[in-house]
This record gives sequence, C-alpha cells and structure tokens, in this order.
Amino acid sequence: MPFSVKQLWYEMDKFERQTFKTSGNAQKGEDAYDPEEVGDAAQLKPDGYPAASPYNEKPYKNSRKRNIERQLDLMRSRLKDARFSFLFTPGGGYEPDLDGTVQNDLDSLVKDWVGHDKPVTIFDVSGLPSEVLPTIVGTMLRVVYDMLFWAQDLPIGGRQQPLLVVIDEAHLFVPEGSETSAHRTLSMIAKEGRKYGIGLMLVTQRPSEVDSAVLSQCGSLLALRLTNSADRTKVAAAVPDDLGGLVEQLPSLRTGEGIFLGEVMPIPSRVRVRKAKQKPVGDDPKLPEVWQTAPRPDGNLYARALTNWRAQSTSAKMNTNEEEEGGANNA
Repeated sequence: MPFSVKQLWYEMDKFERQTFKTSGNAQKGEDAYDPEEVGDAAQLKPDGYPAASPYNEKPYKNSRKRNIERQLDLMRSRLKDARFSFLFTPGGGYEPDLDGTVQNDLDSLVKDWVGHDKPVTIFDVSGLPSEVLPTIVGTMLRVVYDMLFWAQDLPIGGRQQPLLVVIDEAHLFVPEGSETSAHRTLSMIAKEGRKYGIGLMLVTQRPSEVDSAVLSQCGSLLALRLTNSADRTKVAAAVPDDLGGLVEQLPSLRTGEGIFLGEVMPIPSRVRVRKAKQKPVGDDPKLPEVWQTAPRPDGNLYARALTNWRAQSTSAKMNTNEEEEGGANNA
C-alpha cells in the first residue's frame, strides 16, 4: 500500500521528541507541549519541543517513547542521502505525497518492467550502494513475482506469459547462510516459481558461495572452466554420482567450452559454444596489446570521472566551470 516514508519518519520522530506537562499522562494529548518550532515532513525537519527535565519535574518525557532516536536519525540520513534518491525520490509519479496518494501505482511499474513488447528487460544495479543491493533486488523481484502470481488466471500471468529471471553474480544475492530479501525471494522462486510460470537462472563464477538449497533446485547445469577445488566440489555435489568424470574435466576446459547436463541436454556432454561476434562490456581487455599499442589517455579525463563518481552515473554532465577548466588545461 502506498505511504509516505517521510511522513512516517516525521510522526515517529514527533512521538519520541514530544514532552508533557504531567508525569505519566503521555497518553493524553492535551497534556503535551506545543512545538516551539514546527517541523516539515517534506523537508525532513523535526518539530522542536522543550527538552525533558532529567529530574522528576516538567517538562516530562513521553513515558511511552521507544528510545529509537538513533534509528530515526539514521533513517533521516538515508532519506537525505543522494545515493538513495533513486529509491525515495523516484519521479514519474511513483513517489507518494504526504497523504500516501500516488499518480502511478505498482501496476504501471510492473508494466514498464515486463509488460512491454520487448523480449528482454535488463536491470543494471551495479551502481547501487552495496549495503542495500540485496534489499533492492529482492524487493523488485518480489513485486514482479507477486504481481504475476495474482495474475495467474489472466493473460499476463506467468502460465500464459512465462518469465525467466536471470541473476548475474548470483553469489551476491543467494550466498550460503544469509537471510536477506533477495535470498528469501530467489529461494521462493527456485522452489515454487515453475508452477506459476516463473523460471530462474543463476550465473556466477563462484558456485561455492551459492546457497546449496537454491542450487539443488536447478534442473540444468552449465559449468565452464573451474580451477578452484571448492567450486568444483560444489558443482560435483549437484551432479549425479555416475557423472563425476565430467566434473574432473572442468579445470582443463578451454575458453567457450562447458559441461552441459540436466533438462537442457538429453545426454550430458562437453559442449563448445560459439564466441560472440560483438563482445559484451564485461569481456576481458586484450593484453598485452593494449599496453603496447594504445596511446596514453588525456589526464584531464579524471575530472570527468570524478563527476561521474559523485553523480553515480557513467555519463554525468559536467558543469560549465569544470568544462572551462578542462579546456584551459588542454590548451
């Protein structure tokens, strides 16, 4: 249900700060002091009240306060942190006003994500703060999963319009022994999603760090070259006992070769995949050729890199002063 997180913070902060004229009568609103300085929920500005006396005299503190001032200060700092503006100030009519009213609800959001006419939707979350990455990804997946679950009798449901969720760097989201939003949601999709038309593909270079319960739900396994013994042991645990010889080949596989088994391949086989004509962004640089032949880049580009870093964008626009300074340095 839509609600204003800023209004929530304001009301909780007010409850903690409020002081009273009578001891033990915090439940009676008429005993409360009026704020000396009225705050503003939209600006995350708290109300100012007379400080509670440390002795048994007025102003009295709220006898029912939960002593969560530190948590509320942390919440306020997160709401004002520019790194989290994508979450708390999303734009596009998705941010609730102080009354909880929104212009666009979750139906518009999921329609933009998976309801368009394109076959693939890519979410690039590499720029998100690492401390909230599992929470954000887990929440996004939960929104999509629940929407398609309750639409299972509609043409947009997963039974009639199947959805495959591909998670790159899966060890970040379903690590062994963790309990995050992403872990819970992905575990649920792995265990229950197929009957609702929602599949899951986990992609990782560190299978030893992926949760065993989630890995055991994978019906197909594509294993490329692995040299780490812990990673090979984890893959071997997911392979039938009579196919252990294939796992022993993992360290000797060439680039583009892999062991394919499960539903994806009727007969477990060693397969060589054609290399992409257009290499993706994550492809390795050509070494040592780039060291030997590529010219040294312009050192003034570090100013643009700093601008991108502060704006949390790979294509941020520099202000006029920065551009003029860079141009003068080039001249």
